[in-house]
Amino acid sequence: MEAPDIVAFDAHFDHFMALSYTRELWAAAYIINGGCSDDCFDYFRGWLIAQGEAIFQNALHDPQTLVDIVEPEEAELESMLYVAQEAYERKTGQAMPPSECVVWRLNDDLWDEETKYAMYPKLAEKFG
Repeated sequence: MEAPDIVAFDAHFDHFMALSYTRELWAAAYIINGGCSDDCFDYFRGWLIAQGEAIFQNALHDPQTLVDIVEPEEAELESMLYVAQEAYERKTGQAMPPSECVVWRLNDDLWDEETKYAMYPKLAEKFG
């Protein structure tokens, strides 16, 4: 890819990171990973985006669709968060210019410890 395409990819990736910043997916990530800090949730969303559009969209609509997609301890991909920056540096020999700041906001309050498993019984049965 050319440098401008790498920058465009990074913006596209940031858009999907923001889109997937939901309490529903965070609860699913918590169940799947046996806990989920804010960093872990970033790595989970990187993994989810890397699975492709169909899996990503299905998970946004219903996180329980992940029950047949993921195995325990596979749902994190931290390196996905840095793909564009590393590609840009390899291509140009320079750091990628800063992108527009995308603000990630949860769509609602986080679930509480007692209700997260009830939200997704199929995930809880497999991972909980």
